[in-house]
Amino acid sequence: MGARAQSALAALILIVFCTSLQVRAQTPAETGERLFEDNCAGCHGERISNPNNLFDLKDLRKDQRARFDKSVREGKGQMPAWEGTFTDEEFDGIWAYIRSVAD
Repeated sequence: MGARAQSALAALILIVFCTSLQVRAQTPAETGERLFEDNCAGCHGERISNPNNLFDLKDLRKDQRARFDKSVREGKGQMPAWEGTFTDEEFDGIWAYIRSVAD
């Protein structure tokens, strides 16, 4: 491979690398929204609309994170326990999404 071809290849690799860096990482709330829609919306509704007259997640106050964690991780009533299904970061994301919609 000649010097010009190597330079062209190096430039192409640099362009691809720099372009991939421009992809924006998701915020915790965006990650939580995806998780909520995939796992929770069936019962709690899209954007926590509460279609099934369950506990209204919009009623969770900012200072009730411990209540959220206990209920979701251990299960409550008809809701199964989600401990072991989500990582701590994913629980944080779901909480961030609920807070973003409830506020």
